[in-house]
Amino acid sequence: MDFLVSNSGAGQKIVKYLLKNSDGTKVFLFKLFRKGLITVNGLKADQAQALREGDVIASPQLTRPAPRRKFPGVSRKISVVFENENLIVVDKDNATVVHAGESDYRGSLLEMVKAYLHGKNEPYDAVVPVHRIDRNTKGVVIFAKNSAFGKKLHALFKYGLVDKTYQALLIGALEKTLFIEADVIVAGESRPVTVKNLKCSETVPDKKAWLENTYRNSTTLSATILKPLGRDDATSHTLADITIWTGRHHQIRAVAAAAGFPVAGDKKYLGRKHVAASGMAGQELICKRIAIEELGLTFESKYSLF
Repeated sequence: MDFLVSNSGAGQKIVKYLLKNSDGTKVFLFKLFRKGLITVNGLKADQAQALREGDVIASPQLTRPAPRRKFPGVSRKISVVFENENLIVVDKDNATVVHAGESDYRGSLLEMVKAYLHGKNEPYDAVVPVHRIDRNTKGVVIFAKNSAFGKKLHALFKYGLVDKTYQALLIGALEKTLFIEADVIVAGESRPVTVKNLKCSETVPDKKAWLENTYRNSTTLSATILKPLGRDDATSHTLADITIWTGRHHQIRAVAAAAGFPVAGDKKYLGRKHVAASGMAGQELICKRIAIEELGLTFESKYSLF
């Protein structure tokens, strides 16, 4: 049988592609590769080969997998901010995880996006989030629809070439803009991170120079900018814009708390007792805006704290 590689399959390894699109198991596929019974564009295929759009994979021993019901129990109701042939941008609520484990995958935003695309008869196998926000954070999440564009976006995020702005209600009176440089040490996905070497300044450096000269290839260093916008009349806490140049795990929540301005409603870094006493229903943090200058695109969440 022949398999024509579409845009969504471009960039994938051939084994991964065939596991999704044929009835072959991994053991059976490796056997076919050893015997030279799988070809790409008429030439013997290598099991480590990356595919390109338009490639034709052929093997008389393989067929399409048996049809089965797709995405049982997965909601397709998502709030789409923007969509084109390469990406889809979704406004997430504060009750949905972006990328769940196998035990609770049905409730993840990734599965919901895949179900949404499946309902439109669009390819969805290569869909992947190019960044993540916490379950209890609302706001914009970007998904790539194909592997090639996913790699491009991942690189832009990794090297600080994407501008990410959050809105938050911070406990305490933040009077001036703060630039905070700190190392964020991750101990585990579900555990609080540790913030070390915290440095606060009222002067914000040039972003490009900081990324090139200070950040470089660090695996822990972070840059966070807290900008006060006003006071919340009900609590006297600070309404703020928060810009991050890096994307460390729990960066905003952990760094803001370490600097003395924890996010209101944050059980992990503020404490459950304090949150319960405040009467707040949830964490007051929104991924408000993401701008990708290289692509000329800006996405904004409908959610707002003011």
